[in-house]
Amino acid sequence: MVWGRCTTSDDADLGVKSKSTVSTSSIYEPAHGGAHLVTNPMFTIEFPRFGHKRWKRVTISNVSQENIIWSLRTNMGDSLLARPTAGVLKAGEHGYVKVYITDMCDLNGKVVFSYGFVDESVEKFERKLYMNSERISHTLNVLFH
Repeated sequence: MVWGRCTTSDDADLGVKSKSTVSTSSIYEPAHGGAHLVTNPMFTIEFPRFGHKRWKRVTISNVSQENIIWSLRTNMGDSLLARPTAGVLKAGEHGYVKVYITDMCDLNGKVVFSYGFVDESVEKFERKLYMNSERISHTLNVLFH
């Protein structure tokens, strides 16, 4: 399975779009299920195969005692749009990611939140810090019904 880029719909009002590619090196799953980043939904994002509800809000929560730097990636190419696709969550903090599926998409896939730990002084996503961190992944399946 090849992981590609995730297209970011930065601001619908401005019609701005940017693309980011995230490396898959140094990513591992927690050995004993010890999650530091929790999502709601936890395992699966479900979309109708047809219709108008082609977006979902995913809550991401940092349940660790350290700050987390994270980035989103997918194997669905340009069929999946998300906003935001990267960020920093302080210990105990939560945020939201809107995940959109294009009208022509009806193939199942995956969304992966890759994250690592950073110092308390880090306020915003910095690619160099992210790339230098030992990353853990949290995977959500994308399904159509």
